[in-house]
Amino acid sequence: MGFCCKDLLNLKYFFKSKLLAGESGLNREISWPYVKSTESILQWLYGGELLFVIYRDEKKECENIPLLLNECIEKKVSGIVILMEDKDIDNITEDIISKANEENIPLFILPWDIKLIDIIQEILFKMGQEKEQSKNAKQFFETILFSKEGMYGNIESLSEFYNIKLRPYHYMCIFKIEKIHNATPVKFELINNQIINSLEEVLEQNKYTLIHMEYAGYLMALVFANNYEEGKKSSSMVEDVFNFINSKYENAKLSLSFSRIRETNSNIKTSYEEALKASSMIGIYNEVSNVVRYNDLGIVKLFVELANTNGIYEYCNENLAPIIEYDKTHGVDLIETLKCYFENNRHLVKTSQALFIHRNTLLYRLATIKSLLNTDLNNAITNLELFNSILIYKFLALGGKK
Repeated sequence: MGFCCKDLLNLKYFFKSKLLAGESGLNREISWPYVKSTESILQWLYGGELLFVIYRDEKKECENIPLLLNECIEKKVSGIVILMEDKDIDNITEDIISKANEENIPLFILPWDIKLIDIIQEILFKMGQEKEQSKNAKQFFETILFSKEGMYGNIESLSEFYNIKLRPYHYMCIFKIEKIHNATPVKFELINNQIINSLEEVLEQNKYTLIHMEYAGYLMALVFANNYEEGKKSSSMVEDVFNFINSKYENAKLSLSFSRIRETNSNIKTSYEEALKASSMIGIYNEVSNVVRYNDLGIVKLFVELANTNGIYEYCNENLAPIIEYDKTHGVDLIETLKCYFENNRHLVKTSQALFIHRNTLLYRLATIKSLLNTDLNNAITNLELFNSILIYKFLALGGKK
C-alpha cells in the first residue's frame, strides 16, 4: 500500500495537527499534496489528493468550507488539511464534521504558522520511500515465484538486495474475489485495498513481515514469522481480517486459502502452489466454508498432485456409480446426503438438521442409498472408502472432470 492519511501522523512537521473528523478514512491513499489556490477545485484535481486549505478571511472561509467539502467528496479527495489559528477552530461546524465522518474523509487542522513547504517536502519524500519499498517488495515476490530455480541464488541474498526483512518461517495465502451473479457491482480495487490495509495494520504492528501482490485476479500475501507458533497465530489474524471484510460485502463472493507454514529456507514457490491448489478446493469438505488450509485437505492433497486422474475416477465410479446415476435421473442429491451423514458421524438428528430435511426424509434417502449400493453402512472400511470416493467425486466435479 502507498502513503496514506494515517502516515501523516508520523511526520515531523505534522505533530501539531488535530484530526477533527474522518478517522475511519485514515487508510485512504494519497496520490499528491495539493494547495487550494482557487475558489473551486473541481477542474484541477483527479482524485486521491491531500488538499491543503489556508484559512484567511474568517467570514468568507466559513461560508466556503461546506461547498469545498462537497467538491472534495465529488472528486474523491483523500484528505483535507486546514491551516488556521486555534481561535478559529470553532468555526468548523458540527455539520461539517458529521459530513466528513459520514464520507470517511479525514479532516485535519494545522497551526497557521506551519511552513507548508516543509510539510509538502516531507510528504513527497515519504511518498517516494513508500513507492520504492512497494516496488522492491513486488519485484522480490515476482522473482521468487516466477524465476527459474536457482536463478536468483539464495533467499537471504535476494532479501538483502530488495531490503526485505526475512523471518525464519513463512506461509502464503490467497484472497479471491468474485462478483455474485445479479448482485450490484462490486469494486474489487476497493475490497483489495481494504484487505491490504487491514493486514498491514494487524500484522506489521505485531512484528510480522507482510508482502502482497495482485496477480491473475488474486490478491496474494506472503507472511514471515519468527517461529511456527507465531505463524499459526498470524494466520488466525489473517482469517479474522477475511471474515470482517467478507461480512461487509454481500454482493461479492470471497474466499481465502493458505499454504502450509514452513521454514523460510525451503522453497517459497511451493507455498504459492499449495495456496493455489487449496484455493481450487473451496467447497470440497464444507460447502459453506470459504476458507481452506492446505494441510487440512487430507487425502485430497494426494489427488491434486496427480497429473492423470483416470485411475481415481475409476475408483470413485466403482463405489458411487449407482447413486451418481440415481441423482442424475431423479434430480436429488444422495451424494451430498451421504457426505453429510458421514461428516456428522452417522448421527440422524444432526444430519437432518444440517440438510434442513425431516428425519423421515433422511431415513428414506439412506434406505435408497443402502439399496443402490447393496451395503448397510455399518462397516467402517466400507464407509471410509465411500467417504473418500465422495471426496474424489467432489474434487473431479470441481475440476470439470465429471
